[in-house]
Amino acid sequence: MAERFNIRPNLIIDSAKCTGCGACTLVCPVGAIQISDNHEFAIINYNHVLCLYCRRCAFACPENAIEYGGFTESAGSFSLAVRTEEKIKVELQVCRNCGSTFLPKPLVTKTEALLKDDGIEITPLTTLCPECRSRELFSRYLPLKGAK
Repeated sequence: MAERFNIRPNLIIDSAKCTGCGACTLVCPVGAIQISDNHEFAIINYNHVLCLYCRRCAFACPENAIEYGGFTESAGSFSLAVRTEEKIKVELQVCRNCGSTFLPKPLVTKTEALLKDDGIEITPLTTLCPECRSRELFSRYLPLKGAK
């Protein structure tokens, strides 16, 4: 009797392209892709047991960083046990003011480049966390409001 195999989907993320934006996690209908952080990296995890192979994540990825492959496993070894695998770590941006981490660094870098291409230079603000950025903008522009 021939041995039977199941083909399982396997998510492949190109670390050179991924900015850690999390679009893939937002569109996954079953939560097979999750993003978390450990205050140093954004970590994208994948659970192939939950994956429906709908490829919504690949279609939603603005960087075309997601592909699917497959692997085989013996039909007898199939288990419903959760098998979460770390796929990629993306470094988080460190606030130049308070030292906290906030967004994936590649996402900040790409945003800066896109804005610069449009003639907008805001690099001093993109390296600040949202709280420090708010304080900076408030201190810069509040005096202007009083001067009429």
